[in-house]
Amino acid sequence: MSMDLSVNIKDFTNITKEGCEKYLLQFGLKVLVHPEIDFETHTGFLPFKIEFPDVAKLKGKEFLTGFEFYTDEYDYTKRLDDIKALTAETNPPKRKGIMGLFNKKAPSNEIIHIINPKADERLKKCKYDVTLCFHEMHEGVIATAFAAYLAEMADGVIFDCCSGEFLYENINQKSHEDIKSFVSELELKSLHLFEKWL
Repeated sequence: MSMDLSVNIKDFTNITKEGCEKYLLQFGLKVLVHPEIDFETHTGFLPFKIEFPDVAKLKGKEFLTGFEFYTDEYDYTKRLDDIKALTAETNPPKRKGIMGLFNKKAPSNEIIHIINPKADERLKKCKYDVTLCFHEMHEGVIATAFAAYLAEMADGVIFDCCSGEFLYENINQKSHEDIKSFVSELELKSLHLFEKWL
Protein backbone atom coordinates (compact mmCIF):
# COMPACT_ATOMS: atom_id res chain seq x y z
CA MET A 1 0.00 0.00 0.00
CA SER A 2 1.30 3.44 -0.90
CA MET A 3 -0.80 6.52 -0.30
CA ASP A 4 -0.28 10.25 -0.60
CA LEU A 5 -1.96 13.19 1.07
CA SER A 6 -1.38 16.63 -0.40
CA VAL A 7 -1.97 19.64 1.82
CA ASN A 8 -2.02 23.12 0.31
CA ILE A 9 -1.28 25.70 2.99
CA LYS A 10 -0.83 29.46 3.25
CA ASP A 11 2.48 29.38 5.14
CA PHE A 12 4.36 27.77 8.04
CA THR A 13 3.91 30.67 10.48
CA ASN A 14 1.68 28.74 12.92
CA ILE A 15 3.28 25.32 12.33
CA THR A 16 5.48 24.29 15.28
CA LYS A 17 6.63 21.02 16.83
CA GLU A 18 5.04 21.96 20.15
CA GLY A 19 1.78 22.95 18.48
CA CYS A 20 1.73 19.71 16.49
CA GLU A 21 2.33 17.56 19.57
CA LYS A 22 -0.47 19.33 21.46
CA TYR A 23 -2.90 19.18 18.52
CA LEU A 24 -2.43 15.44 17.98
CA LEU A 25 -3.40 14.68 21.60
CA GLN A 26 -7.06 15.21 20.64
CA PHE A 27 -6.80 12.13 18.38
CA GLY A 28 -5.52 10.01 21.28
CA LEU A 29 -1.96 10.23 19.94
CA LYS A 30 0.85 11.18 22.30
CA VAL A 31 3.72 12.16 20.01
CA LEU A 32 7.13 13.75 19.96
CA VAL A 33 8.46 15.17 16.70
CA HIS A 34 12.14 14.52 16.01
CA PRO A 35 13.96 17.31 17.92
CA GLU A 36 16.04 18.48 14.93
CA ILE A 37 13.14 18.93 12.49
CA ASP A 38 12.24 22.28 10.93
CA PHE A 39 8.98 21.77 9.01
CA GLU A 40 9.63 24.62 6.59
CA THR A 41 12.99 23.28 5.38
CA HIS A 42 12.72 19.54 6.03
CA THR A 43 12.49 17.02 3.19
CA GLY A 44 12.42 13.22 3.32
CA PHE A 45 11.40 10.95 6.19
CA LEU A 46 9.74 12.82 9.07
CA PRO A 47 10.05 10.68 12.25
CA PHE A 48 7.72 10.68 15.25
CA LYS A 49 7.83 8.89 18.58
CA ILE A 50 4.24 7.84 19.26
CA GLU A 51 2.20 6.31 22.06
CA PHE A 52 -1.43 5.15 22.00
CA PRO A 53 -2.57 5.68 25.64
CA ASP A 54 -6.23 4.90 24.81
CA VAL A 55 -5.58 1.61 22.96
CA ALA A 56 -5.35 -1.29 25.42
CA LYS A 57 -3.24 -3.57 23.22
CA LEU A 58 -0.68 -0.77 22.57
CA LYS A 59 -0.80 1.09 25.89
CA GLY A 60 2.48 1.64 27.75
CA LYS A 61 4.73 1.24 24.72
CA GLU A 62 6.57 3.82 22.59
CA PHE A 63 6.81 3.35 18.85
CA LEU A 64 8.75 4.93 16.00
CA THR A 65 6.73 5.94 12.97
CA GLY A 66 6.58 8.70 10.37
CA PHE A 67 6.09 9.41 6.69
CA GLU A 68 7.86 10.95 3.73
CA PHE A 69 7.48 14.74 3.74
CA TYR A 70 8.04 17.01 0.71
CA THR A 71 7.28 20.68 0.19
CA ASP A 72 6.89 22.56 -3.07
CA GLU A 73 5.56 25.95 -4.13
CA TYR A 74 1.85 26.22 -4.86
CA ASP A 75 0.38 28.62 -7.40
CA TYR A 76 -3.43 28.58 -7.65
CA THR A 77 -3.58 30.25 -11.07
CA LYS A 78 -1.04 27.86 -12.58
CA ARG A 79 -2.85 24.82 -11.13
CA LEU A 80 -6.17 26.03 -12.55
CA ASP A 81 -4.54 26.61 -15.96
CA ASP A 82 -3.05 23.08 -15.85
CA ILE A 83 -6.49 21.60 -15.16
CA LYS A 84 -7.99 23.60 -18.03
CA ALA A 85 -5.25 22.40 -20.39
CA LEU A 86 -5.72 18.78 -19.33
CA THR A 87 -9.49 19.05 -19.78
CA ALA A 88 -9.01 20.56 -23.25
CA GLU A 89 -6.79 17.60 -24.24
CA THR A 90 -9.30 15.00 -23.07
CA ASN A 91 -12.33 16.83 -24.51
CA PRO A 92 -11.24 18.27 -27.86
CA PRO A 93 -13.57 20.77 -29.53
CA LYS A 94 -16.10 19.19 -31.85
CA ARG A 95 -15.51 19.25 -35.58
CA LYS A 96 -17.30 21.67 -37.82
CA GLY A 97 -18.85 20.95 -41.19
CA ILE A 98 -20.31 17.65 -42.37
CA MET A 99 -17.99 15.57 -40.14
CA GLY A 100 -19.35 17.43 -37.16
CA LEU A 101 -22.72 15.73 -37.65
CA PHE A 102 -21.21 12.49 -36.40
CA ASN A 103 -19.65 13.95 -33.26
CA LYS A 104 -21.34 13.84 -29.92
CA LYS A 105 -21.44 17.13 -28.14
CA ALA A 106 -18.22 17.53 -26.14
CA PRO A 107 -18.58 18.67 -22.54
CA SER A 108 -17.80 22.29 -21.81
CA ASN A 109 -14.10 23.02 -21.30
CA GLU A 110 -14.89 26.05 -19.20
CA ILE A 111 -13.32 25.29 -15.82
CA ILE A 112 -13.61 28.17 -13.37
CA HIS A 113 -12.79 26.43 -10.06
CA ILE A 114 -10.45 23.72 -8.87
CA ILE A 115 -12.98 22.54 -6.26
CA ASN A 116 -15.79 25.07 -5.75
CA PRO A 117 -16.01 28.81 -4.98
CA LYS A 118 -15.73 28.41 -1.18
CA ALA A 119 -12.78 25.99 -1.22
CA ASP A 120 -11.02 27.92 -3.97
CA GLU A 121 -11.00 31.05 -1.80
CA ARG A 122 -8.74 29.09 0.58
CA LEU A 123 -6.62 27.72 -2.25
CA LYS A 124 -6.00 31.18 -3.68
CA LYS A 125 -4.18 32.12 -0.44
CA CYS A 126 -2.01 28.99 -0.41
CA LYS A 127 1.71 29.24 -1.22
CA TYR A 128 2.90 25.71 -0.35
CA ASP A 129 2.03 22.21 -1.51
CA VAL A 130 3.04 19.69 1.18
CA THR A 131 3.03 16.01 0.22
CA LEU A 132 2.85 13.28 2.87
CA CYS A 133 3.61 9.75 1.59
CA PHE A 134 2.97 6.64 3.69
CA HIS A 135 2.98 2.88 3.13
CA GLU A 136 1.81 1.26 6.36
CA MET A 137 -1.22 1.68 8.61
CA HIS A 138 0.74 3.22 11.52
CA GLU A 139 2.24 5.76 9.10
CA GLY A 140 -1.29 6.54 7.88
CA VAL A 141 -2.37 7.34 11.43
CA ILE A 142 0.31 9.98 11.93
CA ALA A 143 0.12 11.33 8.35
CA THR A 144 -3.65 11.85 8.59
CA ALA A 145 -3.35 13.58 11.96
CA PHE A 146 -0.47 15.76 10.76
CA ALA A 147 -2.36 16.70 7.56
CA ALA A 148 -5.29 17.86 9.72
CA TYR A 149 -2.90 19.92 11.87
CA LEU A 150 -1.39 21.60 8.81
CA ALA A 151 -4.76 22.35 7.22
CA GLU A 152 -6.33 23.74 10.39
CA MET A 153 -3.36 25.84 11.49
CA ALA A 154 -2.53 27.26 8.05
CA ASP A 155 -5.93 27.67 6.36
CA GLY A 156 -5.27 24.69 4.14
CA VAL A 157 -6.99 22.15 1.94
CA ILE A 158 -6.23 18.43 2.07
CA PHE A 159 -6.33 16.34 -1.10
CA ASP A 160 -6.43 12.55 -0.73
CA CYS A 161 -4.64 11.42 -3.88
CA CYS A 162 -6.12 7.89 -3.71
CA SER A 163 -9.79 8.75 -3.22
CA GLY A 164 -9.67 12.03 -5.14
CA GLU A 165 -11.43 13.79 -2.25
CA PHE A 166 -10.74 17.34 -1.08
CA LEU A 167 -11.12 18.18 2.60
CA TYR A 168 -11.58 21.82 3.56
CA GLU A 169 -14.57 21.73 5.92
CA ASN A 170 -15.03 19.62 9.07
CA ILE A 171 -11.37 18.63 8.75
CA ASN A 172 -11.08 17.65 12.40
CA GLN A 173 -14.19 15.47 12.39
CA LYS A 174 -13.28 13.61 9.19
CA SER A 175 -9.70 13.11 10.40
CA HIS A 176 -10.98 11.67 13.70
CA GLU A 177 -13.02 9.10 11.73
CA ASP A 178 -10.08 8.12 9.50
CA ILE A 179 -7.62 7.89 12.40
CA LYS A 180 -10.04 5.78 14.44
CA SER A 181 -10.36 3.40 11.50
CA PHE A 182 -6.58 3.18 11.04
CA VAL A 183 -5.93 2.65 14.77
CA SER A 184 -8.53 -0.13 14.98
CA GLU A 185 -6.52 -2.11 12.42
CA LEU A 186 -3.11 -1.65 14.08
CA GLU A 187 -1.35 -4.77 15.29
CA LEU A 188 1.55 -4.75 17.73
CA LYS A 189 3.64 -6.94 15.41
CA SER A 190 3.40 -4.37 12.60
CA LEU A 191 4.75 -1.52 14.75
CA HIS A 192 8.38 -0.61 15.40
CA LEU A 193 9.28 -0.12 19.05
CA PHE A 194 11.09 3.13 19.68
CA GLU A 195 14.76 2.60 20.54
CA LYS A 196 16.38 5.82 19.32
CA TRP A 197 15.87 8.58 16.76
CA LEU A 198 17.01 7.75 13.25
